Amino acid sequence: MAQAKKFKTFKEFWPEYMRLHSRPITRGIHYAGTLGGFALAAAGITMASPALVIAAPLFTYGLLFPSHPIFEKNVPATLKNPFMSVGGDLKLLYCWMTGRIRDEYEKHGLDYTGKTGNNQNDPAVIRPSESTTRGPSLLSGIRNKLRRSFNKPKPEANDNNGPAPDSGPDTKPSGPTPSP
Repeated sequence: MAQAKKFKTFKEFWPEYMRLHSRPITRGIHYAGTLGGFALAAAGITMASPALVIAAPLFTYGLLFPSHPIFEKNVPATLKNPFMSVGGDLKLLYCWMTGRIRDEYEKHGLDYTGKTGNNQNDPAVIRPSESTTRGPSLLSGIRNKLRRSFNKPKPEANDNNGPAPDSGPDTKPSGPTPSP
């Protein structure tokens, strides 16, 4: 196994950190986990509860760690560069909250959408689309079913497959009405 690269400065580490967080879902989980950790720490300090303060990083990294093997297919940067990784988490959150995250990815020549292989496993390979790896989503299946049901051809009158389009249980028969 190759030795993990140790970075001398955060400036060197930041592009690598962004490569490890190439997919929007991973970044979203990181935003939620970091904000949740801040909320727990703030609640712990406000309520003078050491348990909540201790729970904050456990909650944060308990949420963040699984996103890497599940979505990015990589190892969290925290395991290789723990202190710089915390700085990366904070900078990632800051860039997102200030609307600069896309610019940061573009500045370092990385794909913000996560469709190209930014992660360290193989940066030159384009990832397969979601539809080829997992099949159609539930929502796309429902959408397609609705489209099919609303785009059915209308039956022609007198096709003997059912009532004519202008007749039905709520319509009155046309023509003279029989007298009693």
